[in-house]
Amino acid sequence: AREALEARKARQEARKTTQAKQRFTEDILQKIRRNLGKKGFCLVGFAGDEERKLVEVARNEAVTLLKDPAAYFKPPPTMLAEGLLGEEGSAEIFESESLELQDKPALASVDAILTELSNTCLAAPALQLRRSHGILHNAGLPLDSNVPEMTEACCHKWISIFGQRTLMLVMFLGSGFGRLELQPFDDEIEPIEVDVGPATLAVIRADCLHHRFYATSRSLALSCFLLKDAHATWRRRFGIPSVMTPVCRDL
Repeated sequence: AREALEARKARQEARKTTQAKQRFTEDILQKIRRNLGKKGFCLVGFAGDEERKLVEVARNEAVTLLKDPAAYFKPPPTMLAEGLLGEEGSAEIFESESLELQDKPALASVDAILTELSNTCLAAPALQLRRSHGILHNAGLPLDSNVPEMTEACCHKWISIFGQRTLMLVMFLGSGFGRLELQPFDDEIEPIEVDVGPATLAVIRADCLHHRFYATSRSLALSCFLLKDAHATWRRRFGIPSVMTPVCRDL
C-alpha cells in the first residue's frame, strides 16, 4: 500500500511538472514549422532545470525497464529498425500504449510532452494528424543472433504506421550523446549529421528523410509518429500506404 501511495504521488508530481507551463509557444511553433519546411527537421533543446531533471528521472525509469527480467526491450527485425532510428539507434525497442500503467510517471510525463507538441497541429490542420503509441529505443550494436525475422503479422502492423506517418518526434533521454543522421530518400544527396544529447527533442519529416541515430555510449530515447488519419479513405480500406517511403516498399 505504501509503494502504491508513493507511486501515485510521483505520478501527480510528474503531471504537475508537465502541466506547469505551455512549452510550445506560437513563436517556437513557427520556428519548428519554418525549419521543417527548409530542412525537413528541427531540434528543440530543453535547457530548464525542471525539464532536465524530468528527463533524468525518465531515463532512470527506462533503465529499470531495460533491466527487467520480463524482457520489455527486444531487438526489432532489421527492416523494421530501418524505419525507426536505424539498426544501432533502435538496437532494442519497447512499445507501450501507456507508460503510466508501467508505474513510470516521469516517462509518462515525457510522453505527454510529445502529445502536447502533437496536439499543436504542426502540419496543415486539414491533414488531421493523429499520434501513434510511444516507443522506447535503446541504442547499441545489435547482435545478429538476437535479431528476429520479420513475420507477416509484424509487417502488417508496421506498414499501417510507416505508410501513414508524416512526422517523427524523438526525445533523447541520454545519458550518452550521439549523432543523428538525416538523409533525403534520394541517396545521391549527402546525409546531414547533427549532435544530440539528453533533453533534446527532434522533429523529423519522416515522409521524406531517412533517420538514423548512432550513440557514443548507452543512450535511450522515446519517440512517436504523427500519422495521417486515413481511416475513411480508400487507401486505408485497401491497405495501400498514403506515404510510399523506402521502408514501405521493402515491407
